Amino acid sequence: MCCLIGIRMENGAVPVHVPARHLLKLLNMYLLIFRYQLDGTCFLHLIHRIFAIDEAYDDGIVLLASAGNQERNLDGHFYHPVEGGLPGKSPIGVGAITLDTKEAVRTPRFTWDSCFGSNVDIWAPGAAGLDALSLWTTPTPANPESDDFGGTSCASPYAAGIVAMMKAVNPTLSKDDLETILQETANASPDARMTTGYVNAFASVQEALLSPGGIAPALDDCEPNDFSDFYTIVSDEEYCANLSSDDTEDGYYFYIDDMRPVSVQREQLVMGDYTATISGFGISDQPLPFDGELNPGGYYIRFEPSPDINTCFYELEVSIGDPTIIAPDRFERNNTLTTSAELSFPSSLVGDTWAVEDINFHIRGDADYFEQELPELPDLLHTDWLTIWIEPDDRGHRSGFNLFLKSHGG
Repeated sequence: MCCLIGIRMENGAVPVHVPARHLLKLLNMYLLIFRYQLDGTCFLHLIHRIFAIDEAYDDGIVLLASAGNQERNLDGHFYHPVEGGLPGKSPIGVGAITLDTKEAVRTPRFTWDSCFGSNVDIWAPGAAGLDALSLWTTPTPANPESDDFGGTSCASPYAAGIVAMMKAVNPTLSKDDLETILQETANASPDARMTTGYVNAFASVQEALLSPGGIAPALDDCEPNDFSDFYTIVSDEEYCANLSSDDTEDGYYFYIDDMRPVSVQREQLVMGDYTATISGFGISDQPLPFDGELNPGGYYIRFEPSPDINTCFYELEVSIGDPTIIAPDRFERNNTLTTSAELSFPSSLVGDTWAVEDINFHIRGDADYFEQELPELPDLLHTDWLTIWIEPDDRGHRSGFNLFLKSHGG
């Protein structure tokens, strides 16, 4: 079970039930009366909370607590509940940052500022900017039903949401594990008071997933689609899929019967790292995304995880446009032997090779006939004309090509 609680201060007496196994611990609590000059009611309230936090820790419940908004250095003050647990069992303390400066909330416009100190274990957003007190919690400020909140009361549930996602992908993580991951993946701040940095949700959840006990994703609906057994995709449909240690390769296939504009887009979802390429007629292992004209033929899309991160989620979409209209080349209409075109040889001479460039099959069924008068050859016995017939295969209509003729010197 994962219980994530944002705790705030309250006043008033509450019943205290101290388990027998905590009686020795209770003796140390009496020192608080003398050190912090607490009255009896406040003290009873305090020890009730301390033992509740202790029980929660022992039961594997993760607690996060706001650091408070008094701009105190908590190393010199006792502030409950962020310091409320028995040694080693305090909640994860959360301070508040200003989003635009990435510093602890501390502005002359507000009457509150975030506390800081060694018991503030991580920092999270608590104000939008120097002139904006709160963060919006519903779609837009223009929405009359929208609401907002701010300060460490905002930062603590913000961080708790990240911890909930971490526990969702790795239920084995303890409170100490979660705190360590939050700190090790945190973003650095220019504020010297923020020694532990502020939350990086993506990196934290990814690290939780990749840690021992992380849950590998279930095989997606496109499986099996290894590179030797492709999944045939349909234009304009979105495919959400994943890679993991049990699925280290994804392959997709599509075919176009004309020269067409094609867009292949991929988007990384949630986490992970991978390579994605497209190969086919005229292209080889070209990284995605891809936007451009493709010749008729089959094309293959391949996803592979990076060597270090083998769990990732992604979305793939292929959009295939209408056939590309190609203007006839300069030799049309040369579609039959009786209407063959003379090449005016040589068109372009490089060494002993003649190149005839910018020829195409501009419509389905287009075939090209060419004739070329050959140079005088003394041993030519049959004809002094060369006839060339070119017809597209299944992949060739509506496509361009060049023709090369090479002389062998007689």
